[in-house]
Amino acid sequence: ERRKVCCLFLISNAKKPADNNNSEQQMANNDINDENNDSVGLANEWVGRIVTISSSSGAICIDQSEEDPTVVKIIQGKATPIVIERAPLALGLPGAVSFHVVVASPLSKKVANKDKTANNKNNKMYLTNIMYGDELRQLTAEALASIPCLLADNIPLIVDFCVPRATEENNFEGAGFNYSPMTIQQGGGCVVFYDGACTTRIPNKLQVFELTSVPYQRNRFGVKSVFGTYWRSQHWNKTVSQSPHRLGDETWYFSVQQEKAR
Repeated sequence: ERRKVCCLFLISNAKKPADNNNSEQQMANNDINDENNDSVGLANEWVGRIVTISSSSGAICIDQSEEDPTVVKIIQGKATPIVIERAPLALGLPGAVSFHVVVASPLSKKVANKDKTANNKNNKMYLTNIMYGDELRQLTAEALASIPCLLADNIPLIVDFCVPRATEENNFEGAGFNYSPMTIQQGGGCVVFYDGACTTRIPNKLQVFELTSVPYQRNRFGVKSVFGTYWRSQHWNKTVSQSPHRLGDETWYFSVQQEKAR
């Protein structure tokens, strides 16, 4: 294992001759760096604000008394306040934010009974994505394959259950979409004390996102997951799904309801 790590380190640091492909790669890297800097700046600007978030189809609206997990809906004329928080430092994502849903209705009994920490005032509810696609399915399979006691026949079943596929080219919108709706859930990470108990739930990587600017449009953003997909306003059933690109349905207007505390 140590030998493998050393080889990977040498490969990653080896100097390659300059060519056109390297120039194209450098340009791509510059674009990524610009986007990362943009996300960090937007995170610094928006963290601490309470906002409502809307698309051309309506605003994000949540009724937590209905179901578990609660599906995020898009409704005209009604909006749920959302607090923009900085992603936990432990995730190592300086430009990422999380979206804490301000509870406007009581938790369903199912939610409250699901976890003994549910009624802890420190345990917040966050907008939560799912991960999907071939690359993430492969990574999941590789992680499962490293578990000695797990039967090989069970690995594809677990992957199919946990990580949906993206749409293919013959889909009416093309490849790379997923229509599973966004939900709100308690933070998926834990702050654990010495006795091993999870006392406070914090956002995990399914619950943190980066804001990306929309040119010439103030307070309108794309919201990108750490897996590279964008929130998408799914107008035909009034939910939030995921898209591989940022076009009109993937841009969101943030209306400030309360400024950050000074």
